Amino acid sequence: MAQVSSKGSCRVTAAGVSYRAATAVSDRNVITASGLAPVAFAVEIFRALAPASSKEIAAYEALYARGFVADFKELETAFAG
Repeated sequence: MAQVSSKGSCRVTAAGVSYRAATAVSDRNVITASGLAPVAFAVEIFRALAPASSKEIAAYEALYARGFVADFKELETAFAG
């Protein structure tokens, strides 16, 4: 069994394989996520496709991550500016 050591937010195994303990990760045009994190996966895709729209993407992420109706106001503000 490979040993795992921690380096910041990444973990490196004895075989040199690294991974991050996160719901979604992107690196060098590869995006991956847990099957339980479709919103986080979509957010990473949107960030890769439209990096200039970070304010709007963050508003959508807040809306779907928390599911609050109050976040609609935040979304309106993001698109109004």
